[in-house]
Amino acid sequence: TFFMYLFLGLFRLKKSAIWLGAIAFGFSGFMLVWSQENVVVGQAALWLPLVLLGIEGFLTKNNRWYYLIAVFALACSFLAGFFQVTFYIFIFSFLYSIFRIRTLSLGLSSLIKIISIYIFSLYLSAIQLFPSIEAFLESPRSTSSAWHLFKDYLLPVTHLFNAFVPDIFGNPGAYNFFGRGFYRETILYVGLIPLVFAIYASFKLKANFIIRFFTTAALLSFFLTLDTPFTRWFFQLPFPLLPTFLPSRIFIITT
Repeated sequence: TFFMYLFLGLFRLKKSAIWLGAIAFGFSGFMLVWSQENVVVGQAALWLPLVLLGIEGFLTKNNRWYYLIAVFALACSFLAGFFQVTFYIFIFSFLYSIFRIRTLSLGLSSLIKIISIYIFSLYLSAIQLFPSIEAFLESPRSTSSAWHLFKDYLLPVTHLFNAFVPDIFGNPGAYNFFGRGFYRETILYVGLIPLVFAIYASFKLKANFIIRFFTTAALLSFFLTLDTPFTRWFFQLPFPLLPTFLPSRIFIITT
């Protein structure tokens, strides 16, 4: 919540809007449920707005402290110990960087500096990164696939209703959950009031580049969780790690 408050504070927003966005992220279904079910997932995810803060501040203010914040936040997400969420944060924040470099009409030097942020964060994470790679290569996970689990975690388009009613299929806390897979893996809820404002904001796509980026990211990340021929093809591509990723965990980006 605090990190998202700082990130939104970089934009020309009313205090009420900043507080609403910060609370919507910090108390979203993804953050709350995962922080209870598997604490390292929440620990890896919570650094996302601080990464964005560092990138946005560095590109708009050219301040070295924002550069260090971005490096630090990426390293902390890596060291939290849940690589899939950190992988999404790396990809998403880098795409955000490319987007902002284009909208701010910055040059190649800015891109090189942004790339160095990710390189240095990996250097800081090396104490965990190298043993993790070795353990992965020596484990069955490196040669196995989670594809048999995808029948539960590639979702129907009707899962969008969970953004409005999170417990439409019950809740494990009440011992009445009858949905697909595990409750924590498919949580999409951010709150009705934030959702209404987000939908309202999406009507301003043409007027605001930032809204355009985040709306596109939310829709695309949700699409990648749906049970479609494209997603089935995509998750069967012979890329390292990809066949072991449960697709619904990308809801951190949707959130």
